Amino acid sequence: MLRPRLVEPLRARFERRLTVVEAGAGFGKSTLLGQVVRENQLERLGDDAWLALSERDRDPEHLVAGLGAAVGLTDDRPTVDDVIDAVWARAPTSVALILDDTHLLDGAEGAWAVIGTLVDRLPANGHVVVSGRRSPQLPVARLLSQGEAVVLDEADLAFTGDELVSFADQRELPASLVADLPIWPALAALTGAVGHRASIHFVWDEVLAGLPAERRRLLGAVASFGELDDDLVAAVGGTCTAADLVGALPLVDVTEDGAFRLHDLWGDALAGTIDDHERRTALRAGGKELLARGELVRAAEAFALAGDDEGLDQVVLAFARRPAMASSTPEIDQLHRLLPPSMAGRPSTRYLEAARHYATDDRRAALLFDVAACEAQAAGELELETMARWRVVQFDDLDGTAGAELSPRLAELAGAGVPLARSVLAFVDSRRAQDEGDVDAALAALDGLDEFDDGQQATSRAIRLIDLGRPEDLPATLESVLASGVDDIYDAQAVWLQGLIDPDDAWPIARRLPERAGELAAITRVSLLSVVATMAVAAGAEDEAAALVEQARRSAPTVARVVQAFPEVAGALVELVAVDEATAVASLERQLAAVPLGRWPERPYLYALAALRGLVPGGEVLDDCPFGPSLTVAVEAGAALAALRAGNPAPARALPWAEPALLRVHVPPPLLAELALAAGDAPGARRVLLALPHLRRWMRRVADRSEGRLGRSAADLLRTLPARPAWDLRIDVLGGLRLRRSDGDPLDGWDRRERVRQLLALLALEREVPRAAVASRLWPELPPEKAAANLRVNLTHLQQVLQPDRDPGEPPWFLRADGTHLRLVGDGITVDRDELDRAVAAAVEAEAAGLATRAVEHYRRAGELYVGDLLPEADDAWLGYERIRLRSLAHAAVARHGELVLACGEPEEAMGLALRAQRLDPLSERAHRLFIRCHLTVGSAAAARAAGAALRRELDDAGITLEPETASLLDRLGV
Repeated sequence: MLRPRLVEPLRARFERRLTVVEAGAGFGKSTLLGQVVRENQLERLGDDAWLALSERDRDPEHLVAGLGAAVGLTDDRPTVDDVIDAVWARAPTSVALILDDTHLLDGAEGAWAVIGTLVDRLPANGHVVVSGRRSPQLPVARLLSQGEAVVLDEADLAFTGDELVSFADQRELPASLVADLPIWPALAALTGAVGHRASIHFVWDEVLAGLPAERRRLLGAVASFGELDDDLVAAVGGTCTAADLVGALPLVDVTEDGAFRLHDLWGDALAGTIDDHERRTALRAGGKELLARGELVRAAEAFALAGDDEGLDQVVLAFARRPAMASSTPEIDQLHRLLPPSMAGRPSTRYLEAARHYATDDRRAALLFDVAACEAQAAGELELETMARWRVVQFDDLDGTAGAELSPRLAELAGAGVPLARSVLAFVDSRRAQDEGDVDAALAALDGLDEFDDGQQATSRAIRLIDLGRPEDLPATLESVLASGVDDIYDAQAVWLQGLIDPDDAWPIARRLPERAGELAAITRVSLLSVVATMAVAAGAEDEAAALVEQARRSAPTVARVVQAFPEVAGALVELVAVDEATAVASLERQLAAVPLGRWPERPYLYALAALRGLVPGGEVLDDCPFGPSLTVAVEAGAALAALRAGNPAPARALPWAEPALLRVHVPPPLLAELALAAGDAPGARRVLLALPHLRRWMRRVADRSEGRLGRSAADLLRTLPARPAWDLRIDVLGGLRLRRSDGDPLDGWDRRERVRQLLALLALEREVPRAAVASRLWPELPPEKAAANLRVNLTHLQQVLQPDRDPGEPPWFLRADGTHLRLVGDGITVDRDELDRAVAAAVEAEAAGLATRAVEHYRRAGELYVGDLLPEADDAWLGYERIRLRSLAHAAVARHGELVLACGEPEEAMGLALRAQRLDPLSERAHRLFIRCHLTVGSAAAARAAGAALRRELDDAGITLEPETASLLDRLGV
């Protein structure tokens, strides 16, 4: 039933900072909120973003993730700032964040701090609605005194006399019953269902009395789970579906995933339908079902309510069976909090305490796992003991110097028939065979991993196959990795090692992976950052590679010795490209002294096989390692480099130049440049060579180091490769043509010849143009031969202007004459028109991602760039459409900037932006609306009406029909 007296104050949620709906169970809070949201879908007063809270939202990260999803963010781990920006990005549209069932937060300070931050920091178009049974932990009194809050309580939500009459009419209840209906909405509904006045207990009794005894029992059994589905009903002994169980019952909601949620009132009503023993039995049965399908936190909640410590032990064991990287720190903390004081001394508690150190300190975690293993052994908990001992073995294996050491106790456990112990033995056997260089035995041992559960088995197998240089044996494809959002780190590494993606394509994707590193186990975080650094090296992103290495090194002191090698190997590759070869080789030799190659290289070395084989003394031992096809190519490339420097270029020519991505993945750019040059006319070698980043630098190294044919070839190529000047050029075309150097030195003579200016402007706008098209456009009245001759003369003048100190025999850098085309390069030349386009595109992208703070920066930059029309001094007809486009683009950017600034509470700045937008487009209704809203925000209603009246007159005189939004605003002003 729609209740207008309550709808009206909730309609005003878009006009105040905070709206509170506070009442006990059964007062219709959620129903009321649902009604006003549906009404708003017709009125469109603003946007509603609804979040139904659960106990899991006591975790601030879970709460923020839910808020992010509610406002349309796609990031799995948004921040509060991201949510605020997403709201701001919708300005001038108002956004109401509706948080229902806030009592479920149960005083969680972190969660309430998140909501408080939103109340304090949301922009002017952001509003918060909280609904729950208790007063929110928010500054309600302060906001009430400021007129920025309203509170609806039980007195407001209770039915009035008129509402009871309407309620009875809708339910077709007899008039005699109206006077007996309670003012509590949920009870009124129940009383109507019963058909006569009764106490609350009697009402429930009447509702339940009509149900079969088995159905009542089942309802009592599932009530404690909050949400129920078919499997949960079956687990507690039901033979019907969840839909049949709750069918036709009042106060039941359906969740988005099709489960059912009983109103909290059902908890009290059903309390007497089963005794305490039956309730605990049901909780245990349901907990087992939740545990079986991997919902560990919900399972732990059920076992905790049942007082079932053994069930909680099973949850911890299920957690222990998972791969270490499969659980986040917040989930581990949630499980730990659910363990009761009675379990404080149990091995499962100790195991979780050890796991909580995954993200920060591997060494501390290993010590605690050892304690947990001893306690589990004493308690006879063999599986948990096995998993704890395996975690210790994994750490010791990576931290020791003598290979995998197996605790005699693990062998005893395997002999005693503990399945997990047998799989641990298989893993260790595979590692031992690897250390001995027996790859066949190492691979064969992987068959013994089948006692692990599916997730642990898949992760363990992936780790071993990568360690054994067989990424091809993993069922990972480039398509599957990209489709998953690069969620599986090992699949992504397998795709990279196979050379299935070019570094230039991989780097834009890979550079985002470190954002996820914060919640990963320390060992995974260090290796991930280091691997991404090697990808950056291959793509030519040297500064970013160096930053990633340093980030990995900061986490490395607490991880195992072998894992510490990851950032050191990656750092050596960075030195190879950014410093020199000798420095890189010295770093690799120091690392090899700490972790020798032995008979088989550890995983960090797999990402630098070509450098190790080609540059480091003793690297030839890698020739005996039977890697898979892709890593074999890496070793062959290193061997080819060694052979080349010994005077034999044949192995270089034999490399698979038809697979450029594979070579670029495994061979660092300076080494690959040397090999490609030596390969000469081998099919594909030239294409690989010219695609390498910073090629001139690598050719200079080869020319300086090599004598004979290779050195001469490098010097010859250097003469054809333009040298990058020490300065950049900036060409401005907005507000007039201007040209300047980044170092401040003057560029003399560029503006003395009209045709040179025209040529420069044309190239600045189009970047690449056919010679013939340039000649015909600049000299349309001349025959082609004469026009081409004029072009050559003016092109010579322009080249001299752009690079006055260039040797005549050296190819130009900024302006390339490539065959039939003229081209301005992108590296070193900035054009303000292009910057404007990029700034607006970046602003739009930021808003689409909900990042209004970044959007404002880009819109501000766009406004700064537009200092006037495109080349106002030129009257060329072909410039007309582009002038119009850029002016429109600038107007939209300035207006949008003003809208966002106004939403952020800065009407004075927004007013200036509104006036500028009006100058760019005098009849822009958007700019005028912004101007009027600024006056209203500063409390100047008279100025707003005057501006509105002036706008109406201007548009009437121009014969323009008002846009609906403008008409609505002017109607509100009464003009």
